[in-house]
This record gives sequence, structure tokens and C-alpha cells, in this order.
Amino acid sequence: MTASNVHAAFWQADNVAQRGVDADNGYTYSGDDAGLRYFLNQVPNELSGQSLQIDLPMPDGTLATYEIFESSIMQPGLAAKFPQIRSFVVRGVDHPGSSGRVDISQKGFRG
Repeated sequence: MTASNVHAAFWQADNVAQRGVDADNGYTYSGDDAGLRYFLNQVPNELSGQSLQIDLPMPDGTLATYEIFESSIMQPGLAAKFPQIRSFVVRGVDHPGSSGRVDISQKGFRG
């Protein structure tokens, strides 16, 4: 898989102390939803042999770089009925043993 030099970050750490949240219990991020959706529309399919790179929030409050490519897990008919639901595979660049799936839908981004 060949990764493009595109490197996208959409996250801004929230100031959890101002909201009365105990920072020892995790981190929260705000995201640029429109920018993220635009970027994900550019992500190549896994069969293309290409990928892009994206920074994703980690549980310790840092951002880590991942290769990302689209990898649908829905049946073709269901995917056609719900085109707003898309799934992706991510593989760690900063942490090569790290991988997973993320998706985006009308309810937002999750991974």
C-alpha cells in the first residue's frame, strides 16, 4: 500500500478543566465535521493500493498518524441504500502494530 503525502488533522483538544471534567479520566476533542467528511470523500478504496494519512486522537490525549483507506463491510445493496455510511481501515504510521476500523455516518465519526 502506498500512502500519499496528504496529512490531515481535524481535531482540537477541548479544555476539559473548564467544563468540570476530570482530565485523568480521558480526553475530549472537537472536530471539523465538514472538513473531515470532505477529506474522507478523497480516501482511496483498499483495492487501489493507495492510501492517505490522517491524524487520529489517542486515549492519552495525543494525536497519532495512520494510513487510511476505504474498506466497505456492507453488502452492496445495503451500501447503495445507505451511501452516507462508510467504513475505513486505519494502520499505524507512528505505531506500526496499531490498526483498526473507523466509520462515518449521519451520526458522525467513530473508531
